[in-house]
Amino acid sequence: MTHCKTEAIKNKAAVSKQVGFAVVPALLSVLVMIAVMASVWQWERAQQHDALTQDAVKSQSSMTIKNLNQESPDEAMNVKVSGVWLANSTVYISPRLIEGRLGALLVSILKYHDFEGKVRYLAVQRGWAAQSFANKIPVSNPLSTSSVDLEGDLVQHVSRAIELQTFKPTTLGLWQNHSMSAHGELLSVQLEPQVLVLSDRSDDADAASLHRVPAQMLVDTLKQKADSNRGYAFQWLALATVGLFGLIVMWRNRIKK
Repeated sequence: MTHCKTEAIKNKAAVSKQVGFAVVPALLSVLVMIAVMASVWQWERAQQHDALTQDAVKSQSSMTIKNLNQESPDEAMNVKVSGVWLANSTVYISPRLIEGRLGALLVSILKYHDFEGKVRYLAVQRGWAAQSFANKIPVSNPLSTSSVDLEGDLVQHVSRAIELQTFKPTTLGLWQNHSMSAHGELLSVQLEPQVLVLSDRSDDADAASLHRVPAQMLVDTLKQKADSNRGYAFQWLALATVGLFGLIVMWRNRIKK
């Protein structure tokens, strides 16, 4: 009887050891794959921020100001446009910190006529307004109902914050990140593929009430984001390398045994 119990204990230990040999490498392999995917994602984010930085620098170096009512914008550059605001079209991108203060970016839709007389709808980042609380819409002046003259830089999208999961907004209001498709669908309009970021040069009604982010600050911020993304990419890659090394050691030990 004692002998049978001893054999049963030995068999159980052997089975547990075999399971351990299978589970640990499998778990480590999954972690290595996740680390590699995270590294690739961070590297792609760095390249995106590098591209946006180049666009911003190109926009600064260009002294030509194109009129969207008279010309077609071939690429990101300084532009001006005249049109009317769509009523109740504002969304607030929050939280966005400026000099340690909590606030939101105001993005509204401008309706204008292009050089061919076609009606166009353009998302406009009007500026930044302070918030008293993260979940409270900042106080701002209502949109003008008359024609407005705007000037700024065309960019690919409003600056984005990292989010763990992408949500498609279903109502206007406070958004973590701006969605061109959601903004257009909620207002039943087709938006242009770029966003107009108003600059200090734009002498409109919001110039005195909203903070305009200087172009150089935008470039510096994008550079910092790109550098951070590259740093994270190398960290994840290093973690994946350590995990892969561990898998190799475990495999070699198993072969020897």
